[in-house]
Amino acid sequence: MIGLAAAVGCLVLSPFLLPYWRASQEQGLDASLEDAGPLFRGVTDYFTTAGRLHYGLWSYRVASFTPLFPGFAAMALAGVALLPESRGATSVPGCAGQRSSAA
Repeated sequence: MIGLAAAVGCLVLSPFLLPYWRASQEQGLDASLEDAGPLFRGVTDYFTTAGRLHYGLWSYRVASFTPLFPGFAAMALAGVALLPESRGATSVPGCAGQRSSAA
């Protein structure tokens, strides 16, 4: 099932990614991990934002040159993904991992 999802994802994303791949091949654009190293300074980058509201509230305390704060929505969704499965949750018909209630 995961293989099928990966294949569909590649198929759907290929029209968007193909121009970047062609430019990379034609112009020799290549970046290694060593090239990206100086851009990352530490964990505090993930608490720094370029937004004015966030900067005024907390970001100025840990200001860095590479703000990488993903946003509150991304942090909330990641937190929900880490929560354990609820025992009283109802399963959606047709979803993978659905438990059988046959006795």
